[in-house]
Amino acid sequence: MSEVSQTPKYSGTVKAYKSFHPDRDAQMFVDNLRHIGGDETAIISVVSSRTLDQRLEIARRYEEQQEKPLLADLKLYTRLDFQRVLLACFTPAIQYDSWSLNEALEEFGTDEKSLVEILISRSNSQIKEIREYYQKMYDHEVDALIKRKTSGEFCDMLLMLATPSRDESNTVSTQLARRDAKVLFKNIPKSCATRNYSFNEVFCKRNFQHLRATFEEYRRLSGRDILQDIRTEFHGHMKDGLKAITEYARSPPEYFAHRLYRSMKGLGTEDSALTRIIVTRSEIDMTQIKEKFNEKYGETLEQFIMGDTSFAYRTILLSLIF
Repeated sequence: MSEVSQTPKYSGTVKAYKSFHPDRDAQMFVDNLRHIGGDETAIISVVSSRTLDQRLEIARRYEEQQEKPLLADLKLYTRLDFQRVLLACFTPAIQYDSWSLNEALEEFGTDEKSLVEILISRSNSQIKEIREYYQKMYDHEVDALIKRKTSGEFCDMLLMLATPSRDESNTVSTQLARRDAKVLFKNIPKSCATRNYSFNEVFCKRNFQHLRATFEEYRRLSGRDILQDIRTEFHGHMKDGLKAITEYARSPPEYFAHRLYRSMKGLGTEDSALTRIIVTRSEIDMTQIKEKFNEKYGETLEQFIMGDTSFAYRTILLSLIF
């Protein structure tokens, strides 16, 4: 028996600005970006209350007025983590994702958690565009760099995630979910290529509603939550990747709440992950991410950001999530 599952309704914290005047906003950047003593508050106010499409229109008008790209002036006149957020806010989504993937693969060692995060949360069409743009930007395929920077079963997982082949229907087949659960249960104790292939086929190709049904069937079959067995039977980056897919399939807001928490917990802040998640999810499901963060950690996301970031960086992040 098959049924179509309803996708949960999510909402972002950044909405289209109704009284949008791109020429006026572009002039605001002229007035406050290039001059000593420019008003950072005015910049933050505009950036945090415009959608990506509106920001890109501001950037187009700025370039028409100044005959220079806004991104170039942002790099010239802003600094450090504040600059990082502004660049993220004014970079087209596919370009930003391609840059983020490359950063995760190339900069200061491989950032495996960010690789998985980006690849599981983008649609097939987005992944296809990212692959095309990545090759154009860096003159080599993303697959080649994945093979060079990762290995073994985790490399196989990333290559499958980086291929736009996930079922995107909302159809859940009870019969297939039971069959997938049996395959996973049968193979999970085996440390072999067959196990890795079976898990990658299910975790990387099935739609997320189907995965939730499969996890329920797995619980009925084994008497355990599948995450328990993943933690016990898998190791290293493969274990982390399977955990991330499981958590994302069950609840994207809860998964991202956990990613945000980990980006700020402990020594130092993972600025790249913190920035990327807040910027890219602010128009999608940031309202629900904040709710889950509070539920899981007994502290609001706003409180956590206040205690772990510099002033300008903190101010723009908070403005994006209110």
